[in-house]
Amino acid sequence: MRAVEFLMMTLAVAVLGLGVWAVHKWIPRSGLGFFRPPSTESPTVPAPPASKPTPTPPIHKHAARTDRDLGIPLGIVEVDVPTGFPFPTPADLPAGATRAQIIAKYGEPTVRVSGVEDGRLFERYYFIHHDRTRMTIATLRNGVVAWAESALNEHATAGAP
Repeated sequence: MRAVEFLMMTLAVAVLGLGVWAVHKWIPRSGLGFFRPPSTESPTVPAPPASKPTPTPPIHKHAARTDRDLGIPLGIVEVDVPTGFPFPTPADLPAGATRAQIIAKYGEPTVRVSGVEDGRLFERYYFIHHDRTRMTIATLRNGVVAWAESALNEHATAGAP
């Protein structure tokens, strides 16, 4: 039994001595310089950065106003601005419709959930009506609608959050 203890202690001292002797190989910046072999390389000093060229100040040319500028007829321009995208129903999202078609026609969904299922892209788009009483859920697999369903909030009143 005494021989086993002696052998264990000898092995522990040998491992500890090997660790102290080779610390510079395991931890290169250990700060224990007296364990490192002398280096033959000279330390490299980085070159100072090149100075940046100074930008030239912009030249401003002020043109004098002429009567020609004021003589342009001004009119009213009417621009048709859409109020928003329509709210999709499950019938509006047939199986086989692509992601790009849905977003082009109905805009970005209110909530988008993405994941991977069986190695394929799985997405759920939640379109919530602005009065928060209706919701359409489109399930996409690899960017194509697999099915769509609708949910109705029976407890919500129109205009209430």
